[in-house]
Amino acid sequence: LIRAGDMLEAAGIDLDSTFQGSKDPVRYQGMKLRISINYYNTWGPLSNGNPFIIGRGLVPGAEHHHLHYYYNFSLVPNSEVQVKEVYIQTPTSTSRTLLSKHGVLMQPVVEGQVGSF
Repeated sequence: LIRAGDMLEAAGIDLDSTFQGSKDPVRYQGMKLRISINYYNTWGPLSNGNPFIIGRGLVPGAEHHHLHYYYNFSLVPNSEVQVKEVYIQTPTSTSRTLLSKHGVLMQPVVEGQVGSF
């Protein structure tokens, strides 16, 4: 397991900073966090940036190949995340409340290089 705070730190994201052209902090606006999951079972190049090495071991039956998983975290620029929800207290209510929720949307992207099965 990787904590959300560790992912944000690895991506260099400060929730109290602002997007270019905005006065509100990222914490208020919400944001998209791209999670690149890279799989390698070859001696190929490692991922760029600051990868987390999550899994490492030998591929069964192929002692000369290593199995690697790399996670790379990055901010999708100017990616405000907002969900609006209408809240009605009772079925006979004549008023409603509009809730505006902001948060971190995590977008996984799976990539890799397969050298053998």
